[in-house]
Order: sequence, then C-alpha cells, then structure tokens
Amino acid sequence: MKLSALFLALASVFLLSACQDNSQSSQSEKREPASALQALQLDKVSIKEGIGSNEANLDLIIEPVPLTSADHAEALLRNCNEEISYQWSVNSQIMADYTTDSLDRETFRQGDIIELTVTCGNFSLTAETTVKNGPPSIAAVKFEDPVLEAGKDLTVIPSAIDYDDDPIDYSYEWKINGIIQEEVTGPTLPGELLTKGTEVQLAVTAYDGITSGATFQGLGMVIPNSPPVITSQPPPLMSAQYVYQVEVDDPDDDALYYRLSKGPEGMAIDATSGVLTWSVTQSTPRAIYEIEVTVADNEDAQARQSFSLSLVDEERQ
Repeated sequence: MKLSALFLALASVFLLSACQDNSQSSQSEKREPASALQALQLDKVSIKEGIGSNEANLDLIIEPVPLTSADHAEALLRNCNEEISYQWSVNSQIMADYTTDSLDRETFRQGDIIELTVTCGNFSLTAETTVKNGPPSIAAVKFEDPVLEAGKDLTVIPSAIDYDDDPIDYSYEWKINGIIQEEVTGPTLPGELLTKGTEVQLAVTAYDGITSGATFQGLGMVIPNSPPVITSQPPPLMSAQYVYQVEVDDPDDDALYYRLSKGPEGMAIDATSGVLTWSVTQSTPRAIYEIEVTVADNEDAQARQSFSLSLVDEERQ
C-alpha cells in the first residue's frame, strides 16, 4: 500500500515537470517577429568605377570598363535571384526613361559621371564611373575618282565618327604588291607608281588628338588594263593623196593594233603603225564619206574614232 502511494507521487512529479517544459517551449516559439522596418531595411553598398560586391555576394559592374563616349552603358549584376530594378543618373540627374540594364550613349559625353543604383530584393548597390574619351571610328573611305587606271593618281577621302566631336586627323599606310610605300603618307598614291596588274592596299587610322581608333583595312585592289585613247584629229581632204597618222596614248604601254572599221573603197590603215591612207582618182565618186578607225590593245580594250571626208568637184565649191 505504501509502495503504491510512492509510485503515484513520482508520476505526479513527472507530469508536472513535462507540463512546465511544454509551456516554456510554447512561449519560446511565440516570440514577437521582427518589425516591418527591420524586415525591409536595405543593405546599401557604394561601388566606385563600376565594379564591386557586398556582403550579400552581389556583384555589380557597369560595362564596358572603362566606359567611353562611344559605348552604350550596360549593367551586369551577378548572384541576384530576386526582382531587379535599375536607376541611372548622369551628373546626378536621374534618367527617368531608362529603367532597364542599359543606357544609350546619346545620353552622356566624355567627362560625365554615370551612377547606377540596382535593387535586388532587399539589397541595393550603387556603382559609379566617369566617361572616358571615345576613340573615333572610320565610317567610310571613298575614291575621289572610282575609275582605277595605270599612271593616274589614286586619291581617297575618308570620313569618321567621333562622339566627342573632336577634330580628326588621319594616317595612311599604302602598300604596293605587299610593300609599304614609306614615302607616301597622305591620301594620294601617285600615278607614277601604278601600272597594270599592280595590287594596292590601303590602311587608314583616325586620331582625335587623344586616342586612335581601329584601323580600317581596305581590300586589295588590282589596277586593271586600261583601254587606249586616240589623241589625234584627222586632217581635211586637201589633195588626191590623203594621209592621216592616228596617234594613241595607252596608259599600260601595250602593243596596239589598228583597223579600218568603215571607209570608202581604196582607203586602208597600217595595222601596226596606224597610218591611214587613201588615193583619190578621177573615178572616185564625189560624196561625203563616213570613216571609223578602231585601235585595240593586246587584251582587246578598244578606242574608236569616227569622222567624215567630203569629196566634191572644185566647180561645185
């Protein structure tokens, strides 16, 4: 009997102890939550020159590095898996129209200070960078005369884009058959250096007084065969023996061949010398005769000359 009473007393102690433990545990689980202000407070980190990280392991970069006036600014945020917002500023002026990860280069110039604030969930990072001089870039290189010929000066007219509106100078490197022409430093390659079959290459670089841009490398150009040019004028018919020396200039100094494409009976031209002759007789019909002379080089590039000769009786004149 006494033993049963002892067991009941011990059981009551154990039950009371368990109830007290449960009550304390319940009170611990019901601790007050953090305030709304504490839960939403942002971790702000200032990052200079566009690169940095914070204790939340976020990395923010304004690219490219360095940023120049010729570039678009791009934001690169690493290790963020939350909703992201962007705020760009130029010289402390907020660019309200730009709320994505890029800023157009038209919005800033050399020397401007770009600031980017990015919010990732409960964290905010700010990066700042100064816009550097942008190198000029070649926009076009045109020929003053698009017809390439042996013996004729070759002149180019370059143009460039510079987002800082700096004055532009150009440097030129001419190559003939792969050899740099060190004595030619301007936009004109003298015609005396150009012959048929010559390969010409040109490199042009723009310089704004601070930075050189990327070099424009032109494709190789081969000076083509040039047609001959007839430089003489036919004399009038003054006697029964008509002689006309056809004179020709060929830029390539090719061998030339002459032929009479149209003319009266008895008229002829020497195929190699270009001397045209015609013997007029009493029986030659009185008329106006149309003549055409053709001269060709060894690649059959041709030149033609057309003229007329009038044969009438003296008493009709």
